[in-house]
This record gives sequence, structure tokens and C-alpha cells, in this order.
Amino acid sequence: MQKSRPGATASDLQLATTIFECTKCSSSGTLMYYPQMFYHECCFEDDGINSARLMESRYNLTSSSWSAKSLVLSESSSRVAKAIVQACSLDPATTSIRDLDIANPLIECETCKDASRSGLYSGRLFMRWLSAINDTRHHHTHTLSINNFEGERQQILACEPAGNIFGRLRCVYCHKKQFNYVVNLLNHLRFNHSNILRWDPDECTFPLSLAELWTHCYRDPTVKMAFGQQVFRYKPM
Repeated sequence: MQKSRPGATASDLQLATTIFECTKCSSSGTLMYYPQMFYHECCFEDDGINSARLMESRYNLTSSSWSAKSLVLSESSSRVAKAIVQACSLDPATTSIRDLDIANPLIECETCKDASRSGLYSGRLFMRWLSAINDTRHHHTHTLSINNFEGERQQILACEPAGNIFGRLRCVYCHKKQFNYVVNLLNHLRFNHSNILRWDPDECTFPLSLAELWTHCYRDPTVKMAFGQQVFRYKPM
């Protein structure tokens, strides 16, 4: 990392603009945020170690088996992330991944708009920030519009798939559960960790703000960056 950013420190790993790319991976352009690289199979010199075994031994990793030789900073992804951060009126030098998750910008790829087709492939193309960064084949060189949809926002959001914001989540208290939907996570927290949270399981805990929600969960680092997030189309009537 310091080869590309000579003044970088360990805290820079948490920045939304710090994105790593695997040069060894057979699927070209595999991108990762911290700490995803610690679960990426190409970073282990022992071919017998794979991501499934890593998930089972996530707290028992040995430094001798892991190598960063195949990792480089993705300059193109960092540029896209910087543009998204700035569009949210945040500072790229201090904005963390969690900060961008809380800001949760809505993004349109203006280049991918297609009014000539019918059905699923017609209309304007929207996504969340991880999808915009993760799709190295297209959106890095396209024109993106970010949080600029006043008057249409509710209609656009009505077309977004359920659970699209979060992907696959894990509980910060037990780590063992995976959740694709926020309602399932909240029910898990209410009925399994109410003693920690001091929530009454019989009381409704909705709605939580994004900032509150992210204090109870994190993205599963063993899955790909934008797993569970989908681009979606909106066609004005």
C-alpha cells in the first residue's frame, strides 16, 4: 500500500478510497476492501487453504500462511470511490467505509441508460456505491450521477430490490449468523442479544437509522465486495 501512498498508515486501511485488487486471481479485477483480503484464497501460499476453511478459522489465522504479494491498490476504483465520497459532501482523506455505508448514496449510470429496449433492460440504471466501484468492466469509465434525483427519488427507490443496500451481514455480537435482510437481523438481535442491548423482545425496535443499524452488524468479509447488491432499472411513466 505504501508503494502507491508513501505516507499511508494502518488507519488508511479503513478509508472508503482504499481498495485492493488481486493480480493473481483468475477472475481479472477482483476487488477487496479491508479486511476482505485476509479471506481471499489467492493470498495464501498453501493451495490447500481456501475461503471455506478461512471462514471456519477466522480467529486463528497464522501470519506465516498469508501473503500480500498479489495485492495492489486499484487506482481506478479509488478514483470512483473518491468521486462518490465527494458527491456526499464528505472528505476522501477521512471518510471510512462505514461512513459511506451510512451516507448510502443512490447512483445512476447515465451511460447505461437504454430507452430503446423493452422489459428488464429498458430505462435508467441505478445502483448503490459498492456496485459502482465493483463493476470494473463498465462504470469506472462511465458518467455517474450521484444523489441528484430530487422529485424522483421515491419512485426510483420503489424499483430497488428488497435488501439491496446491505448485502450479506453478520452480527457483531455472535459473528456466526448471516443475514440478507435487515428484518431478520433485527429479529435476531431482539431475541438473542436483548440482554446486551437492553431491548424488550416484545417491543418493536423499528425504525433504526442506518447509523444505528451499522453499530450492530458488519458485512461478511468472506464474500465478494458487492455480493447481494444489484443494479436496477427505473423507467419513468
